[in-house]
Parts: sequence; structure tokens; C-alpha cells
Amino acid sequence: MTSRSLFFKLMREDLKRKIWAVGLAFLSFFFWMPVNAAMSISDLQQTYQRWITNGTTFGEGITAESRYAEKLIGIVGTTVGLENPLNVATIAAAAVIMALTGFMYLHSRKQVDFYHSIPVKRELLFAVKYLNGILIVLSMYLLNMILAIGILVFNGVELSVLLPAALISFVVHTGGYAINYGLMAIAVMLTGNFFISILGGIVLFAYIPAVIALTEGLMYLFFNTINLRNVNTELFMVNGSPIAYYINAVIMGAGMELEEYGEMLGAAGKMAVVGLLMAGIALFLYKKRPSESAGKSMAFKLSKAPIKILLVVPITIAASVLFWNIYYSLPWAVFGFVIGLVVTHAIVEIIYHFEFTKLFANLHHMAFSGVLALIVIAVFRFDLTGYDSYKPSEKEFESASIYAANIRDNVDYGIPFKYEQTGGTYESWRYMAMDQYAIDHMKFTDYEVVSKLADAGILEAEREKEVRYANQDYTESPAGFWTSQEVGFHLKNGKTVYRNYRVNVTELRETFDRMYENAEYKMGIVPVLSYTSDNITGIYETHTSEIRELEADETLREQILEAYKEEMIALTLEERANVTPVTSLRFLTIAEHAYISTISHDRNPNFTGDFRLQDMNQVNFFPVYPSFTKTLALLEEAGVDDLGPLDVEDVLRIEINGDYYTDEKAYYDAPVHYYEERVEVLLQGAQPVPVTVASEDGLRTITLENDDAKESQAAMKEVLSAIVHHDLAQMNRLQPIEYGISVRVYMKDVNEGRSVNNQEFVAYSFPADNIPQFVKDAYDYDNRMSKNISYGLNIPVEN
Repeated sequence: MTSRSLFFKLMREDLKRKIWAVGLAFLSFFFWMPVNAAMSISDLQQTYQRWITNGTTFGEGITAESRYAEKLIGIVGTTVGLENPLNVATIAAAAVIMALTGFMYLHSRKQVDFYHSIPVKRELLFAVKYLNGILIVLSMYLLNMILAIGILVFNGVELSVLLPAALISFVVHTGGYAINYGLMAIAVMLTGNFFISILGGIVLFAYIPAVIALTEGLMYLFFNTINLRNVNTELFMVNGSPIAYYINAVIMGAGMELEEYGEMLGAAGKMAVVGLLMAGIALFLYKKRPSESAGKSMAFKLSKAPIKILLVVPITIAASVLFWNIYYSLPWAVFGFVIGLVVTHAIVEIIYHFEFTKLFANLHHMAFSGVLALIVIAVFRFDLTGYDSYKPSEKEFESASIYAANIRDNVDYGIPFKYEQTGGTYESWRYMAMDQYAIDHMKFTDYEVVSKLADAGILEAEREKEVRYANQDYTESPAGFWTSQEVGFHLKNGKTVYRNYRVNVTELRETFDRMYENAEYKMGIVPVLSYTSDNITGIYETHTSEIRELEADETLREQILEAYKEEMIALTLEERANVTPVTSLRFLTIAEHAYISTISHDRNPNFTGDFRLQDMNQVNFFPVYPSFTKTLALLEEAGVDDLGPLDVEDVLRIEINGDYYTDEKAYYDAPVHYYEERVEVLLQGAQPVPVTVASEDGLRTITLENDDAKESQAAMKEVLSAIVHHDLAQMNRLQPIEYGISVRVYMKDVNEGRSVNNQEFVAYSFPADNIPQFVKDAYDYDNRMSKNISYGLNIPVEN
């Protein structure tokens, strides 16, 4: 009984000395919760009155009253819920301040002598100080939370919705306060000076995230095949600091609906357990702390050397890396190493002793730190862990995922997704990350192919490192078509190891051909191969800017889908290197159908149909190549019969645009005026043809008018037989295209009766190896200053 009375008496006495903290905590939370709630509700009520006065509408089935109720629930989250950032800032700041001030007496020898002369056990004295630091802040939070709840209930918020969210938020904030307060208390116990306690707190809060960031930086600096996909460094950083963990937990909760707050109890429980553990560590240090340590920099002599080394080593490495990244010079890296080592060690010694004369005390510690730093750098510099040279053995290997960025079709893929809180309707769109798609869907089991790709990537990584370490400019890569690729090695033990490689496709052409023709590879890069006919609601085609639905029943749709999948698997790199897709298809899934229907009705509330074709974006359209003969035959059966070359009879005119300069002087001396002239161009095996050539500001336009003359039609035929549709050409990364000369084709049926300025055109391009000679002559193409040819698989042209 006496012990219990003494405990509460000591708490009351300590509380009297901290009445300033009670007042400050009350005022802070008073403004952040009750006042915030009252002001927010007042603003909402004024807004509601404006809605009523102005007759504001919110869409079908949504009234001003229902919108008011929705906004009122939102105020719960921003006042007593986890969406109030001011509460987070106050809790974190209060935890640090209360730990510092609660045990500030430990920094004064007189106060330590006084407190320790009191006939009270150290454990009891610690408990009084520690608990008061927690209760003062959390009691003021709880009081103001109750006041805010009263205001919210008075204004119509149901207590059954409000109270659970408020209490769970309180529990989460309590856990966050416990871990931040506990770590700061440990920093105070380890130090004997107020200023040093602050520095110690900074170190404890930031050390693990900083070391993880430095390690990641070293990996990216020294390893050329680095891929940290399955190493969540961000998670380690968050878990390595209580303030980061607390803020991350609150952010996660803020993204939830009020009824989902219960999911945060797990994170709150973890913080409470860690908080108790930290309190135990602080108590242990408090009991062991020598009374004479007050006023000194460090409370424990034994901790000085380890803490110093733990600081000096990473800072020395960071300084060396910093100077290397600035100058890419080994001497400068050495300079940074020496400066980091000497200066950091000297500063720590000065702090330890409070004397500048101790600048170079304990030089053996500095030498030891330097050796450790060199060892760490050597591990990365010489790849002693074998990171860049890693390749699993065939016995370990189960399968692989391979994402070669330049090899896949240049197509945008995506999927609709639901907001469950709105009743599970498809209301938004998420584009697919194709590298992630490959990881999730590809099980490539041909070890020989994977091994050759890895060997080539490892060899190139070593070459690049040799150049960089020799402080030389990066040399030109060997000629060929290069690609970066991400390889995931899925091992039999369940582990997955990822690496990034840069390889020459030209040198490995046989290997890439074998990989590309493997159905296992295609399944991981072409989403349509996983489609099933029972999930398809329609097939849509486009080879211009116009999208149209195929005239196909369920049976024909299934036949088209199966034929397309079969021929896509059989598609070779050789064909892609030489031809352009003739059209593209979208196999519309049930989910996509629902999504497009939703947005069509949202954009036009008066729309009564299924969905509008203009709301279907150019996504999930898969290319159809000339070799897809079965698919093309079925498309013709479905009404698509216009995929051949354009007919001259249907063309009104053709415009070809580009520049014609062969050197920089001619380019900069070009006339800026506009002029037009009739010139003759020479066709292959034909007579000269008169065309209009217009020039303006260094650009030249050749216009071929369809005037029914044989010569004009011959020129137009030559162009029409050579050009490929611009959008379809962009879908295939492997065929070289000249994008510096653009072609506009104006069709008769679209533009007849329109003024010249109002006419529409379709954009086309020339394959790099199929530009008509008369076009080359008009632009002095072979002598041009620069060309804009895309990087082709069989004709790798330097841009």
C-alpha cells in the first residue's frame, strides 16, 4: 500500500513540473480535433445551403442530402481518424520532446545526485518519469477526441460509425507514440548531454535507413546486372525507423474506409510490443547508467568505440562514393575516402571529449574504421559476392521469366478494375507493366537459351565495368541490335533471383529466334494468348484511326481468337524484322466491355445504347502480320476486306514532307520564305513526272495530285506500294522505319467537297529500305545531314 501511494504521489509531483506539457498538448489537440471538426462542419453546412439554393445536381440517384452525409463521414477521417496529418505530427514531436525533457535531469550532476539520494528504487523513479511522459500526451489526445466526437454526433454522425474509427485511430497513435518515445528515451540513456541526446536520437532514428540507402547505392554503382525487384529496400527502411514505420502505418490507414480501420490493429499491436521492448531496454540502461556520466557526452564508456566505428565507416564510404560520382576519378575517390575518414573521426572525438585537442585521439579506432571501409568497398568493387557473375546451375533451375524491352510489340495493354466501395463496378483503368506481366505469366524452361542469355549479359557487364574502372569514356558497343532484358531465375527451392542484362541480339540471333518461337516465351509477353472465347464479347479492328466491330457471331469469334493465338505463337523475329502489321485486333473482354459502357454513360447521361466506339481507346489492340493467313481469311469472312494496298483511284492526293539539307551551313542559311515550284521527278523505269514542290523554313513538301494523268498515277502507285501505316509501323519495334520523311494520304471519299484547309489525312511512313528513288532524289536523301531511321533488327542503323 505504501509503495502504491508513493508511486502516485511521485507521479503527481512530476506532473506538477510538467504542467506546461499538459497545456501545450491540450491546446494542440484541441485545435486539431474539436476546433477542426466544428470548422469543417460549418463549412460543409454553408456549402450544403448553396447546393439547395442553386439546385445543384450530382448525377442519377445522388441528392444534396446524400452528398452532405457522405462529406460529413469524410470529416470523421480528417478530425478523429487517420486522415488527420496534424495529429501524426503532434504525436511524433511530442514523443521526442517528452523523452528529452522527462529525463533531462540525467544531464545535470546536481539533479542526478538529488534524485538518486531519494530513498526510492531506480525502477520506481524510472516508471514515474516514463509513464508520465506517455499519459500526459495520450490523455490530452483522448480528452479532445471525446470533445470532437460530441461535436460530430451532435451534427448527425452516427456513433456506431464514429466511435470504432476514433478508438482504432487512438490505438494506432498510441503505438506510434510508444515506439518513438521509447527510442528517444534510449538515446537519452546512452548520452549525458542534452545536445548529444538530440544527436543520438537523430542517429538512432536515421541510421538503419541511411545504411540501407548507402548499400543500395553501392550496388547500383558497382554491379551492372543489379535488379532489386524481390528485395524491398523501402520496406527495410520503413521498418528500420520508428518514425517511418508509424507514418507509413497511418498513411495505409488513411487510404482505407472508416469500416476498414480494424485492419490497422495488427500494425498497432506490433508497435505496442516494440514499444514495451524499448521501454525495457531504456530501464536496463537507466539502472546500469553511472551517476557520474551526467554532463559527459556518452553515458557508457564501453559504447564509445562501437558507436564511433558504426558512424565513421558508412560516412567514409559515402564520401568516397560522392567524389567518385562527381569526378569519376580514382584520386578524387581516394580524397573523399581520406576526408570522410579523418573528418568524421575527428568530429566524433571532439564531441566525445568536448575538446579540440582530442582531435586525433584513438587513432587506432580511425585505422580500424578505415580498414573496415576498405573491406566493404572491396566487396562491391571486386564483386567478391559474385553478384554480377551469378547464374544458376541446370540442377537448380526450374524456369525463367524473360522481359526483353526492344523485342516485344510496342502495344499498350491494360485492365479495368473495380472500386469495391462503389458497389463493385468497373470505374477505372490500370495500364499493365509488361515486365511485371512477364514475371507473373512466363515459365520458360529452356535452360540452354537462358544460360546463353545470362552468359552474354555477364560478359557485357564485365566489359562495361572494365571501361568504367579504367576511367575511360564508354566505348562504342559492337555493331548490332541491342536490348536490355530482365531475367528472373525461378529455382527449384522456391527462390527467385532477378538480374538485368544488356545483350547484342545480332550476335545471339539464333538464341533469340529459338526463344521467340517458344510458346512459353510468347505466353509471358502477349496477354491475348491467355484469353478464352467465353470471356470475349466482341472483336474490334483498326488499321487506320477508325475502330470498327467485326460482323462475327460467337462461333466465328472463337475461330478468329484461336487462329490468332496459333499464328501469334508461330510468328518469327525474321518476319517482324521485315514487315509491318496489316491491321490490329482487340478481343474485348467482359470486364473491358463493362468499363467502356460505364464511361460512355458517365460522359453522356442521355446515351441509351451499350457503349460508344469513340470511348474505346487504342489499347489492347494486338498486331496482325501478313503471315497470319488463317486469321486474315476469317477477318474477310467477318467483313474486313480492305487490308490490301491503297488503290490510286481512291486517293485524292499525297503529300510527302521532310527536310533536304546535307550540311549544317545549308540548314542554318536556309531561306525562311515560302515558295512553290513545278519540278520534274524521275520514276524508276518511267518518264519524268511533273509534281509540285513547296519549301518553307527548310522543309520540303512534295505534292502528288491525282489528276488522272498516267505519269501522276504511276508516281502515286510507287508511293502507295512502299508506304506503311504510321500507327501500325510503330507497333513493331523490329522493322526499321524512316520517320524523318512523313507521308499524308488524302482519300477522295472523305475529302470530296471540302476546302483544302478542312481536309483529313491518314499518316504513313516509308520502311527504311523501301524509299522510292524519286523521293530520295528530291531530298538528296543519300547525302542528308541526318536521318531519322528507327533501330531495326536486320538493319541496325545509328540515329
